[in-house]
Amino acid sequence: FGGSLSTLGALDLSAYANGFLVLEAKGTPGATFEIGLQSGDYEAGTQRSASVTLGQNGDFELDSQSYLSIKVSMNEIAGETDLKDVRAPLYVKGLDSFQGAELRIRQARFIK
Repeated sequence: FGGSLSTLGALDLSAYANGFLVLEAKGTPGATFEIGLQSGDYEAGTQRSASVTLGQNGDFELDSQSYLSIKVSMNEIAGETDLKDVRAPLYVKGLDSFQGAELRIRQARFIK
C-alpha cells in the first residue's frame, strides 16, 4: 500500500533544506507507515525518498483519537534526495500491520 501527491514537473524545495516538514497525523495504533517526500524519476531509476516512520517502533507513535503534531528537520531526512527535483512532496507507504488500518493526515507543509 502506498500513495503520493505527485507533480507534473519537478518542484524546487531547496529553499527548505534547513527547514522542516510539518504535519498532523493520527491513525490505527500498531500500524506502521513511512511518510515523507520523493525526488527523481521512478522510471529513470533516480527516485529517492526522504521519510520518517509513523507507528509501532517508529519515530512517532500513532494515536487513533487525537492528532499528533510532527515536525521533522529536512536536514535529518533529506539524505540522497535532490530537493531541486521533488516529484512527490508528500508520499505514504504502509510498512507493517497496515491492512485495514487508518491513517489521517492534515495540514502538511514545509516551513523555513
